[in-house]
Amino acid sequence: MESLSASFQAPTATMKGDSTKERQCDNASCGQQVHLGDYKRGVVCSGCSEAQYCAPQCQEASWPSHKAACTVPASVDLKGIHLCVEKNGDDEEEEEREYRDDSNSGSEEEDEDELDMEGEGWMTAIKGVVVDIEYTHPETNATVKVGHAFLQVINIPKALTFPYGFFGCLDDNSRELALLALHFDEIGRLCPNNGCWQPEDFDLEESLVNLTVLVVDVPWRGKGIGRDVFSKLFELPELNETGLILSYPSVLNHLEPDGVNGRFGKRTAEEQAAYQAKWDRNVKFYQKSAFRRLANSDFFCLAKDTTHPSHSIPIDQDAPYQDLPPPTTEEERLQRFMAEKM
Repeated sequence: MESLSASFQAPTATMKGDSTKERQCDNASCGQQVHLGDYKRGVVCSGCSEAQYCAPQCQEASWPSHKAACTVPASVDLKGIHLCVEKNGDDEEEEEREYRDDSNSGSEEEDEDELDMEGEGWMTAIKGVVVDIEYTHPETNATVKVGHAFLQVINIPKALTFPYGFFGCLDDNSRELALLALHFDEIGRLCPNNGCWQPEDFDLEESLVNLTVLVVDVPWRGKGIGRDVFSKLFELPELNETGLILSYPSVLNHLEPDGVNGRFGKRTAEEQAAYQAKWDRNVKFYQKSAFRRLANSDFFCLAKDTTHPSHSIPIDQDAPYQDLPPPTTEEERLQRFMAEKM
């Protein structure tokens, strides 16, 4: 472990506070005090929340920390972030879908009946891709898992062979994909009037890619990893012909604490406000990462091509959310009903 450079002088602790609530900086080479009173200044180790340093430089110089199990550096060299695709993504997909707030999967008996009548159903058209997010430290070469992602790759030609067509294929998978399908026509082409996204943008896409889960583990958040992952997703072999990534940045219920009425009970007003605030933060995070809204829906899209018009739209000028206009045909009405049912 490298000690703090002799040329670095930690800031003098001149904080207000109870002097009895002081402790020495956990960098052994630093003699400064860390104040633990109401006016605490310092840096708390993000890996274990126990070690405290008088300055970020002290924490960085002490990495990988006072504890062998604490491996979170104060800063991350994003060149060390890499993605590893797990196998058997479809099995993982079933587990992830159970946790999503908008899942609309049927019972096991219903799924078996569909397989009997329709062969393998949507499973031939929609493949899951499970991705581990890993970080390799540039000096120690130690590699740790820092998060994970899950994507659905929808093969449009195969989806069109589904007995109930493109919408039926996506609706059979989940409510989220059914809502996405409302913005595409019966041959899987984007409908016009979708904001900065035009039907021509998707014409070269044989598959639609939907990012359903992106989780950076708590100690590693706030270091730019999430935004870096978006660009690296395009480099995956499974997405090498993909120029667009769609996403519905909702809140993952299985990561949320149970409410006073239980996991599946109605949220209180306070819980709903907190839930909505987290949803809004997710949306802002995606927008800061160059995602722009698809039409006026809850879906967002990221273009690999940085010259695409979506990259020139300021966040505050992105399209707002609006409900879909009333359906004009019986088929639209039926699809809307099927997609929006809970």
